[in-house]
Amino acid sequence: MISGLIAPTVSAEASVGETIWHYMQSGPGVFKGDLHFYTQDGDDAEPAEARSIRQACPLYLLTGEYDYSCSPADSRELAARIKAPS
Repeated sequence: MISGLIAPTVSAEASVGETIWHYMQSGPGVFKGDLHFYTQDGDDAEPAEARSIRQACPLYLLTGEYDYSCSPADSRELAARIKAPS
C-alpha cells in the first residue's frame, strides 16, 4: 500500500526502501486503520487542542503528487478550513 504512494520516477531505490521500512515499524494494519479513521470515523469539529497547537507553532501541509491518501486537493481544502490565529 505504501509503495504506491512513492513517485516511481524520482525516488532513489534506497529512499523507497527506507520509507517503506518506517511505515512497517508501526505494525500490521496501523496505517490502514489511520486511513479509515481519517476518511470515515474522524470528527470534523476542531478540538481545542488543535487550536492551541496552531497558535503555538507554524503548521505546514505536505502532499505529494502520488499521495492518494491525501491529495493536493485535500490539502488545499484543509488549508482553506484552517483559520490563522488572531
